[in-house]
Amino acid sequence: MDLDETSSSILFILQQEQRENFLKQNQHLEEATRKINAAKRSLQVDTQNPPLQAFWFGMGKWGMALMIIIVFTSIFYTYHYGDKEPAGKPSELLQWYQAYYQVSQRESKKMVTDFLKKYPMPQH
Repeated sequence: MDLDETSSSILFILQQEQRENFLKQNQHLEEATRKINAAKRSLQVDTQNPPLQAFWFGMGKWGMALMIIIVFTSIFYTYHYGDKEPAGKPSELLQWYQAYYQVSQRESKKMVTDFLKKYPMPQH
């Protein structure tokens, strides 16, 4: 194949540009390969237990610490701010209901109203 002078110069220029592009691409590939090899985390899939690997990958760097903080915080708030009702309160309320029931069964409406005024329902 015989090329004229213009065609050969254009071909030479295109070849030089292609070489430069290939060199840039190779440099980027080498840099990416270096970063992958230097990474702390393994990029391999655990063939024995992939769901566990996926779970810990999803947890991220601070996932376990966050879970522990949430558990301890919930235990703390439950213990310190939970419902601390005295043990005598429910029995007092039950006694009041018993007395009210007896009065309402035996007495008139006026007597029941007087009972409610005299002995209001205990607050729980």
